[in-house]
Amino acid sequence: AAITWPRADNVLRLIQQRLARLSPLALKLARCAALAGPDLSSPLMSQVLGLRPLDMADAWSELEAAQVLRDGGFAHDLIAEAARALVPKAIARALHAQIAGFLERSDGEPMRIADHWLAAGEPRKAVPHLTSAARRAHAAWQRTQAADLYERAATILRDAGDRRGAFDAFFAAAEAASQAAGKA
Repeated sequence: AAITWPRADNVLRLIQQRLARLSPLALKLARCAALAGPDLSSPLMSQVLGLRPLDMADAWSELEAAQVLRDGGFAHDLIAEAARALVPKAIARALHAQIAGFLERSDGEPMRIADHWLAAGEPRKAVPHLTSAARRAHAAWQRTQAADLYERAATILRDAGDRRGAFDAFFAAAEAASQAAGKA
């Protein structure tokens, strides 16, 4: 007889039910951690949630004991996905903006800062980080990636009515793309 595996949405629902049994503070930490993704850290959580690190200790331990967090990250991608799904969209946008601001102040990785600003619904604030990530990719000889990032920035600038900025970013994208094709 064939084994019937639960569908992905059923698994997520089961994980969400498990998360719902956590204490309110542990659930709050899990939700914020899910949005923070690879940038999850005690200082970030403390800043975004407005808590002192020591105030989070018991809830953090609870998440580890419940096998939600392990080694400073989620124990499994499905748990992170389930926790992310428990955050209402309007709240998620506000949290992404706070996470992006924290990462800006702590010299975080430009692409992740851009991703948080985009998730926050603030594409203009993502532009300098997209171009910074593009410059890094260009310097690492990842010309195709650099071209894609410049083009994303250009599209945002064009949509915002910044024709000059869009032109410059499209030009940088074209230059990187031509170098990727071995024409430079």
